[in-house]
Amino acid sequence: MTQTIAAHFDGRVIVPDGPVELPTGLPLRIRVELADNPEPRFAALLGFAADLPDAPPDLAAQHDHYLTGTPKR
Repeated sequence: MTQTIAAHFDGRVIVPDGPVELPTGLPLRIRVELADNPEPRFAALLGFAADLPDAPPDLAAQHDHYLTGTPKR
């Protein structure tokens, strides 16, 4: 069985980026390969937010206001 698992290294261990279905207790052979263009975390969300046609121009600076209703800074 072979599968590709997206993961990142946290400085100590390799951490899968999502759920992994592997048999428990069986030995594994792991080959590590750096992704060609690793996408920064939340890049898809940022791309989506950037394309919102009616997003306020100060969304980045005032995100707390728009998310929770706190006063603008």
